[in-house]
Amino acid sequence: MAKRDISSLHDASTQADYALEAAVIDIWIASLHATATGVVQAIALLDDVERARAARFVKPEHQRRFVISHSVLRQLLAAYLDMSPHAIVYAHHPHGKPYVSDRDDVQFNMAHTQDMAIYAFATRPVGVDIESSVAQLDEQGIAERFFAAEEIAYLNKRVGHARHLAFLRAWTRKEAYLKAEGSGLSYPLRHCVVSSDSDSYAQLLHLNGDVSAAQAWELYPVPVPQDYLAAVAIASCATASATQQATRLRVRYV
Repeated sequence: MAKRDISSLHDASTQADYALEAAVIDIWIASLHATATGVVQAIALLDDVERARAARFVKPEHQRRFVISHSVLRQLLAAYLDMSPHAIVYAHHPHGKPYVSDRDDVQFNMAHTQDMAIYAFATRPVGVDIESSVAQLDEQGIAERFFAAEEIAYLNKRVGHARHLAFLRAWTRKEAYLKAEGSGLSYPLRHCVVSSDSDSYAQLLHLNGDVSAAQAWELYPVPVPQDYLAAVAIASCATASATQQATRLRVRYV
C-alpha cells in the first residue's frame, strides 16, 4: 500500500460528509503507512500526552502506527465536531474509554492492527475492533482463557481455516462489545457470548446467560480489506424492533 502524507480531511470532503444520523454508524478505514514528512505532520496534530506516549515506543514502526492512527482520529473528530484538531481535549470514562470533553453528541472508538486502523462514529455508544487474519496467535490458549464453553465447543467442531476465521469473528466481536460498553477488560470476556458462524451476520447472544441484557446491543461485521476481520458494536437504536436491527453502516476510506 502506497505511503502518503497527512493532509486535512476537510480538503476533500464537505461538512455534510460528517453529519451523523441516529440509525447509522460511520466507519472509516485508514492505512497507517506514511512518509517521513507525513509522520512529522501527524506528530504536530497530537497533544502533549499523545506525544509522550508515542516517544515511549521502542520500535519505529510501532511509533509510526500510534502517531498516524491518533492523528487521523483527531482529524476525523475535528471534521465531525467542526473544530480544529488541536482544540480537541480528551477525557476518559472510569475504565479508560476516551471521549471529547463537553461533547456527547459524537460517540467514537478506534482500533488498529499492524498497518490498518478502523474508526467508528455514531450518536450512541459504539466500539470497534479489527484483527489481522494472517497474524499468528495462540488461538487455543486465548479461547480457553476468554471464551465461554459454548464458544469453545463451536470452535472445536471446526478445523483449519474455518476454525481460524470462527475464532477471529468471535474475538473481534467480543472486543467491539467491550469497547462499546466501556468496561474494557474489567468485564470477563467469557461472559460476553457472540455468534461466530457467519461473515455476514453477527449477534451478541447473551451476557453471562442474560439474553435480555444482550438485546440492548447490536453487533455487525464490517467489510474490510483482505487479510483483516473487523466488527462494530453499538447500543441498540430505540426504533429497532425485537426481530430486526435498525442500524446500517456507512463505510469509507481515509
